[in-house]
Amino acid sequence: MREARPIFKRESLLYEREEKEGYFTVLSKVHPETRELIINHTAREILEFCDGKKMLEEIETHFANKYNNVPEERIKFDIFKTLSSFTRLGIVEWEGENSFLYKKEEPLSDGYSFSIGQEGDLRNIEIFIKSIEDQSKPQEGTVFYKNPLIMIGEYSQLVLRQKLFAFSEEFFLLIKESRINGLFSFSLPSHPKEFNTILRLAICPEEFLDDLFKYSRDYLPYLAVRDISKSELYESNLEPINESLKKFVLRVGFVKEAELKDELGFGKNLVIYSLGYSQDFIDKAKGQRSKFV
Repeated sequence: MREARPIFKRESLLYEREEKEGYFTVLSKVHPETRELIINHTAREILEFCDGKKMLEEIETHFANKYNNVPEERIKFDIFKTLSSFTRLGIVEWEGENSFLYKKEEPLSDGYSFSIGQEGDLRNIEIFIKSIEDQSKPQEGTVFYKNPLIMIGEYSQLVLRQKLFAFSEEFFLLIKESRINGLFSFSLPSHPKEFNTILRLAICPEEFLDDLFKYSRDYLPYLAVRDISKSELYESNLEPINESLKKFVLRVGFVKEAELKDELGFGKNLVIYSLGYSQDFIDKAKGQRSKFV
């Protein structure tokens, strides 16, 4: 991965403006919906090193030598965050393997497969979610769960693009013949002191429920930029999750962690279930993640 060579595509910028105190404002021509992005001089310097000749490892070494009083792990993390964001904005492309296009596909029987959602899947994800929401009730044999905190319009293509760009939510797909047949989505920790991931959507045929959940849960720690200690599932007391999903949740090890009274309004309680990762698994994910970071 570190032999990949990033390329700064200046022509992908609608404009670039130097601000005070070494900051720059840029706007992506490819994704103008993300609005202006303010970057500091270090991020700007990282971009200048993306000339298609220098490998990722060389860029890391340069900044490690320049800022030798900063822990190397922190430097690699900052470069990872910068380049991954610019990659999703279309400002950086890659010569060789794209270090941030991590799409682990797993084939199943009968033409099905699992994959991790990417930008090219956004339109299909939006259509799939809307098709399920438009039904009066899910098809028999299909589990449907929506986090009670989800707002109307949250899964339009524009918002989906912003979620992927910000690394705030990841989508795990059940695919057959290039069509989405099921998905799990989890939010990722956004605050430096948060270490939990939250199930947002679960739409899946019951026969694939166990495997798609395991696939999602196993890959989440590799996609997150910080360690994840547990997964959470929310339930409203006024809209309890259906019986088949409740049995599944308890069977795979979720436990009721708390019930917050009136959290969703008077008489509307929020029930929280959680399932922790083992320390061994977290350590393994952290070691594997270092190959990308």
